[in-house]
Amino acid sequence: MSALREVLQEAGRRRVAVGHFNFSELVVLKAAAQAASELAVPVVMGVSESEREFLGIREAVALVHSLREENGREILLNADHTHSIEKAEQAARAGFDMIVFDASETPLEENIAETRRAVEAAKSIRPSILVEGEVGYVGSGSEIHEKRPDNIRLTEPEEAREFVAGTMVDLLSPSVGTTHGMLPSMIRGTERKRLNILWRILGLDPLQGQVVQVVCTLSARHGADGDHSACEHRALEAKMERTSAISRRVDSGLSVLARVLRLPIVLVFLLFASLLQAGAQDKQAVIREALSAAPPEVAKTATVKNWDGTVLKPGTGAYTCYPTPDSRKKRGNMSMCLDKTGGAWHDAWMNKKPFKANEVSIVYMLAGDVGSSNTDPYAEAPTSSNQWVEPGPHTMIIVPNPAELEGISTDPYSGGPFVMWKGTPYVHIMVPVGKRPEAKR
Repeated sequence: MSALREVLQEAGRRRVAVGHFNFSELVVLKAAAQAASELAVPVVMGVSESEREFLGIREAVALVHSLREENGREILLNADHTHSIEKAEQAARAGFDMIVFDASETPLEENIAETRRAVEAAKSIRPSILVEGEVGYVGSGSEIHEKRPDNIRLTEPEEAREFVAGTMVDLLSPSVGTTHGMLPSMIRGTERKRLNILWRILGLDPLQGQVVQVVCTLSARHGADGDHSACEHRALEAKMERTSAISRRVDSGLSVLARVLRLPIVLVFLLFASLLQAGAQDKQAVIREALSAAPPEVAKTATVKNWDGTVLKPGTGAYTCYPTPDSRKKRGNMSMCLDKTGGAWHDAWMNKKPFKANEVSIVYMLAGDVGSSNTDPYAEAPTSSNQWVEPGPHTMIIVPNPAELEGISTDPYSGGPFVMWKGTPYVHIMVPVGKRPEAKR
């Protein structure tokens, strides 16, 4: 049995679509599974939050697994339009193959932060699960609208790039002109989609013969042209014939009630983020290194920046975490997390400027440190007199009144907290919190 990632990769290589159908009753699930089996193609079945509540989350998994074993085909299960991390975790624990995490109604920065947390939460439970994120807004409801809803917001290419890099989603669903429900123009097949966003997101020129892996997936949520002409757009180079056949067979296998309700066959844009991920993976390694300096609760909401000020991951908390500076990478991990006061302290130290704290600040270096002088803030190597120390994982406490530090040991090998850089504007308390290297007096 192939994992969903392999199914989508194979579809990308063959330039075909993978059908996605939502179900809230057994007849729809069995019709799609039977059609997929007869056509010898994989299919993804989806259940939204409300459909999961109706069916039961474990019951939905059991039904899909039963049909998977019976048919011997790739019948995969998606937790469609999941709006909370709690619901995403439930789906991961239950054994879903994919989660569509939808925070698209929120501002982009909040969407990125929340989706990132959902990705981390889901994959910590089930590493193989795929997570799709949504950028832009496509409305709600499955009825036929007289006109396009006013709150539809299309996705900008730069938003998509920022979203993928900031969240590490496996799949991206941008808003390209489709909506929840249907429009009369969609039924007539005259609705136009902004599908050239693919090339604008990736920064590629379709006229230069560059081919991009794209998976077009059918679901019962987003309105699209009934003849699938959108997916035949030249820039996509994807073929819908076999998936259309599933659609026709599903329709023929539905009950009279299901025919009356008629699942709208819809084009959802799932972009494989593989081309974007190549650079994003290096970026994520840098982000992980930066966050390794902080305790989990701080890391969860921290912003991550490079030392040049480039934001690598937006956050909502008081701390900003930085990776090891490029100039010091050969020496080892020196990532740190600072609050506002800690950032001002670091800037003053690095630029040899005066400094006085207005409030107590705690700086985190829980991934350790490669070593520094306990007496000279600018020493680059140990000498016989500069008390070189390798503190291991530690925190630093900066106080407004350095006189309060009198009486605290300045001996870095005393076995407890000690004062570093006494007599300078950058004096602070070092608090070792982990195993330290052996003393080098």
